[in-house]
Amino acid sequence: MRDRFYKVPGLTRHSSTPEDANRGEALIAGEKIGASAEHTGQGWWIPTMTLPARGTSNFHEIHQAAFDVGRPHSVCVNRNGVRFVDEATGYDSFGQAMVEDQLKTGANTPCWLVFDAAFRNKLALAG
Repeated sequence: MRDRFYKVPGLTRHSSTPEDANRGEALIAGEKIGASAEHTGQGWWIPTMTLPARGTSNFHEIHQAAFDVGRPHSVCVNRNGVRFVDEATGYDSFGQAMVEDQLKTGANTPCWLVFDAAFRNKLALAG
């Protein structure tokens, strides 16, 4: 359904939705009986962060990063190293900016949170 409705399809493994959840069964059932749908190109846009799981080989955890971006001593950039968003914006606007930058540059999935030693020493990251 991501491929069908979103301008920039995303990988389900990057989602903060639990695995095998939110698959669109209600939308599919409605369409089967002729219902129309609106706003299917939008989602609950929230930045997430992929990190290796501690103590587990070959497994990555997904963390919501809404509270990690927008802090002092950090900036979000695309793969070209270009800042594309005011990091202090709301998480939904952050996600929309990611989509817009991907459509414009092709260099935003993934994007990167770059931070310095002051950030790392003073602030928690991804839980």
